[in-house]
Amino acid sequence: MILLLSYGVIQTGSRAGFASMILIFLLFLLRLNRTAFIISTIFSLSLSKWLLDFMPRNELVNQSMQVRLDIWKCAIKIWQNHSFFGVTPIGFGQEYLINYNEFVPHAHNILIGMFAEYGTLGGLAFLFVICLNFVKCFHLFFPIRSNKCLLDSFLLGLPIVLLTGVFDEPLFSPQIGFLTVILFACWDKYTKRMHYVLAYPLISRFKDWIYVHVLAPKNQT
Repeated sequence: MILLLSYGVIQTGSRAGFASMILIFLLFLLRLNRTAFIISTIFSLSLSKWLLDFMPRNELVNQSMQVRLDIWKCAIKIWQNHSFFGVTPIGFGQEYLINYNEFVPHAHNILIGMFAEYGTLGGLAFLFVICLNFVKCFHLFFPIRSNKCLLDSFLLGLPIVLLTGVFDEPLFSPQIGFLTVILFACWDKYTKRMHYVLAYPLISRFKDWIYVHVLAPKNQT
């Protein structure tokens, strides 16, 4: 099954997908055996030139990267011109065509795209969601727990969204975005059942100080 899926990723011709696949394999080895992970990482770095030659459409890497950089710069300017609410996903291509005489449907970067399409409010909300899910992953990844049977499955799926999102915008495509929404919904339901608790000592101390110096004297009077 792994070989079949890997062949499918290569056949798509996606360079971001190929790079994400290699990183996902390394993450799997990290969860399986740390020694195997270290050896595989060293081995992959030593064969990085060969892996680059094996990557789909590798002859266009430099050209494609320059195109991506130009799109990102233009997308950032679009966000700056519509910084508050953005231009919406439908309006991005139209705005790009008006300003740069070329139709580009999305920003080819999930983070820049969120800011350009949904403005600063939407971009910050997206960053908050990313940070929150990173906290969930770290909280579940390191402690030794007995009820983490599905965690490895999520760790082999969730990073793909962000890893490919660096050079593309997976949520732009409806068929991929639909699967992404289902994946995140399952992840949200799964983490709710974990009952993780985050402690914030500074906030707790501030609440205690408020009670002792503000609320307690009023209660005594």
